[in-house]
Amino acid sequence: MFVKLQLLYTTNLCFHGPIFANPNAVLVSPQEKAEKVHHRSNNGNKGTSFVKRYSPGCVNQETHLRKQGLEKNSNDGAFDKRKTDDEHSGGGGGSLKVHTRCSTKWASYGGCIPDMLEALDTFRDVGKALRPWEERINNKERSIILKEQRRWDRALEIFKWFKENGHELNVIHYNIMIRTLGKARKWSRVESLWNEMNARGIAATNSTYGTLIDVYSKGGLKEDALFWLDRMLGQGMEPDEVTMVTVVQLYKKVGEFRKAEEFFKKWSLSKPLRPNNKNAVAALEIERVTNSNASLSSHTYNAMIDTYGKMKEACLEPDLVSYRTLLYAYSIRKMVHEAEELISEMDKRGLEMDKFIQSALTRMYIEAGMLERSMFWFQRFHLVGNMTSECYAANIDAYGEHGHTLEAEEVFVRSQERKSPSVLELNVMIKAYGIGKCYDKACQLFDSMQRRGIVADTCSYSSLIQILVTADKPHLAKSYLKKMQEAGLVKNCVQYSAVISSFAKLGQLEMADDTYKEMIRYGVRPDIIIYGVLINAFADVGRFKEAIAYADEMKRTGLPGNTVMYNSLIKLYTKVGNLKQAEETFKLLQSSEGGAAVYSCNCMIDLYAKQSMVDQAKGIFETLKRNKAANEFTFARMLSLYKKLGRLDEAIEIAMQMRKLRLLKDPKSYNSVLDLFIIAGRANDTIDTLNEMVRAAIKLDDCSFRSLANLLVRYGMSRGSVGKLEVLMKKDPSHGIQAWTSALSSVLEVDDDCDSE
Repeated sequence: MFVKLQLLYTTNLCFHGPIFANPNAVLVSPQEKAEKVHHRSNNGNKGTSFVKRYSPGCVNQETHLRKQGLEKNSNDGAFDKRKTDDEHSGGGGGSLKVHTRCSTKWASYGGCIPDMLEALDTFRDVGKALRPWEERINNKERSIILKEQRRWDRALEIFKWFKENGHELNVIHYNIMIRTLGKARKWSRVESLWNEMNARGIAATNSTYGTLIDVYSKGGLKEDALFWLDRMLGQGMEPDEVTMVTVVQLYKKVGEFRKAEEFFKKWSLSKPLRPNNKNAVAALEIERVTNSNASLSSHTYNAMIDTYGKMKEACLEPDLVSYRTLLYAYSIRKMVHEAEELISEMDKRGLEMDKFIQSALTRMYIEAGMLERSMFWFQRFHLVGNMTSECYAANIDAYGEHGHTLEAEEVFVRSQERKSPSVLELNVMIKAYGIGKCYDKACQLFDSMQRRGIVADTCSYSSLIQILVTADKPHLAKSYLKKMQEAGLVKNCVQYSAVISSFAKLGQLEMADDTYKEMIRYGVRPDIIIYGVLINAFADVGRFKEAIAYADEMKRTGLPGNTVMYNSLIKLYTKVGNLKQAEETFKLLQSSEGGAAVYSCNCMIDLYAKQSMVDQAKGIFETLKRNKAANEFTFARMLSLYKKLGRLDEAIEIAMQMRKLRLLKDPKSYNSVLDLFIIAGRANDTIDTLNEMVRAAIKLDDCSFRSLANLLVRYGMSRGSVGKLEVLMKKDPSHGIQAWTSALSSVLEVDDDCDSE
């Protein structure tokens, strides 16, 4: 539905004629003829780029470059910046100032990144700060480190350290630095980075040019921003939506509203944004503008609404494209009053609404809760008689998505007054029935297709199958899946995956297995998702033999694993106690992009604990703690391991950490800690924990009561008295727990008195 956006450069920009042949060419003198220029990169390699001068009659580029403060470098023909931006102020000298950061944001990155950022804020020397990770910092981590720096000079210092220590730096890292230095208005350093990119053979991307345009524009350098736009367009690159808005706002700031409108109009129409651009395509028909607009963000529409409001203050009259764009902007912002005023204005001028505007405004009225008004608007266009199937479908979908099934039905019926409905209209009506939970009607409408002479397509089947599995009707969905298979429309396992997942969710594992086998018979190859569903489903009910069989089958197919699959396998191997397979899978999980999740780490700790493998369990535990990822289950597993081995001091240390971190949340964790304190004879900690449990309304389990009973007997209470406490607890839990607490406090006070004597 979306049109491809192609570039057109307006004729009133500062520069015309051919632009550099090489997108990575350094800034060179426009008076020089095409010549080969060699640049030496930091590592001694040589890169080659070619440059061309502008054609006669254009604005002199050298004058423009002088405005930027560029001077020719006699060594290589590139231009350097005159030191007009106070480069010596704060350029890296002085001691490092530690900033208070949002620890929540840092923690969200996961892995080693929070520790790296903290180290860089703590140590002035970059090498010292990053030494623990120096050999294993990846591209993503380098990007985050650079982006998180608040001071441009610190970011530049880290960037240089990466270069000098052999770390890979790609275009993303350069883009980050261009934005950082541009925001600080260090223009000579920005242009130095551009030259460096060329010397190192790093090609500028759409994002690079967009960043340059943005920082120069926000820096108040209009001509420089347009210069970078010209460079971008000269390479046949398309400004993305963000860059387009930047250019529009640039024109708006200087009062050139007509240019702003013209640039947006040509961009949205996919017209070439620069004359004689061989990479541009011919202009598309005007009706497609709104189709393109459908993909724009609210930020873009806010900018256009503001621009057009100012395009009116200047007494400039909008054209049809401008009216349609503004009307669409009002509709998605639910600005009903403004939209209706504009409609009235368009009606007076005899300007026609297109089908996309019609459906957009229908949706606006629906979302504003004005159903009657929306239907009136629909009728206005329906009665004219020129609505297409696509337009009817869009209106049905607008009502259906918001659960207005009756209104969607009315539009569907109206569509049949003019012509026979197409498969598109039936498909969106089936979807509307699904959203409205009218499952029988959805099936009936699908079944009526053949009678209407309409052939169901892939979308028809897929939509109905998805509706039925969502409604927990996998048996019915399977029957339509079989028809889809017989029609030759099953191209992958997506529909089978939906049906199998539904059977598994309902616990109907034999049907899930039967559907899987049917899929195999038809020659449809399962994917990693299907195997994951089946492995988890069988493992969760203790049918480990079948779960392992699916795991083995998945390995034989050679499907590449992912973190979800690895986690499922570790979960399975933990349940069956297969440490070897779990370790192999855990290594794969650790080397994957997402790394090992805390759940899988806890599973491995549990497996190691069962084998009394303390060092291996402790290694994972310490890693989780260092990354601030350890949870209550992590601590509880380590506590149980130490307690089982009689290493009570280490177990108590874990218990104290759990209390300090407030990780005691459920009966199991509380009872585990309580039992530990009882075994270790730590009476005061026992009382404190018991009181915490009472305040938190945590129920003691039988194991804890047995331990408490033994503690009381150990301190001199008779078995008969303990038995009475147990009976009271069963009859009246509220008074019973108070009696237990009082008994414990009494015997401990007596014990303390004896100790003091």
